[in-house]
Amino acid sequence: MLEQESIVNRLVASGVELHYCGVCNDAVSLPHRDPVVGPLRRVAFRRPTHLISAVVDDNGEAVSASSMTFVQILINLLRTSCFMNNVCAVLHRTASCEWTSKQYWFASESVSVIANALITNRCDGVLCIGAPTLFEHFRCSAQRRMSMKSFLLDFDCRFASFYQSSQFAQFSMLTNYFYDPASVQKFDAFLMSVNHLAIVCDPPFGVIVRPLFTTIDELRRKFKKLHQG
Repeated sequence: MLEQESIVNRLVASGVELHYCGVCNDAVSLPHRDPVVGPLRRVAFRRPTHLISAVVDDNGEAVSASSMTFVQILINLLRTSCFMNNVCAVLHRTASCEWTSKQYWFASESVSVIANALITNRCDGVLCIGAPTLFEHFRCSAQRRMSMKSFLLDFDCRFASFYQSSQFAQFSMLTNYFYDPASVQKFDAFLMSVNHLAIVCDPPFGVIVRPLFTTIDELRRKFKKLHQG
């Protein structure tokens, strides 16, 4: 599969308008056999959560949450310099929510507050586990890419069409499992490039928490081992 950037570059070079097809999960031009969104600017493909639909729960509800409780937890952790081996890990669990959803995106105000907290506290890298909107915030401009290195681990394989293998890997946060073994080397290279890492994990509601903490601990140990070696 061609990476989304290559497809977009090819279409732009040919002088056609850009559209997005959710069925193909690709940038396409008209005419196209399936329904499309567009025309779009090139920059739109740097924010895939604005294009793809969130996986919904059994009631057909996709959720967008501001999650300010989580934001405050993150800021408090950073303010108290709660780094273990230069890793600050935050697990998002919003107890005030009564419904269950498989997937949702952070609201823009939450992303901004989290991003500013990370930069203010001199984190030079963030590992986004199930938090694609935070990841794309740092990927959408050259200035942000320079200020914060980032890597996205997510179960949703659709992101593979938008990001390079050095930026994204399909991942199970419950079992610490990489679906493509080749992506482990790319992930390790990211960890090696970072000195002060923040891990932001946003699990689906209703999952068992204990396996998530196990995964976070294993990632912390990996980070420490790579830097000691």
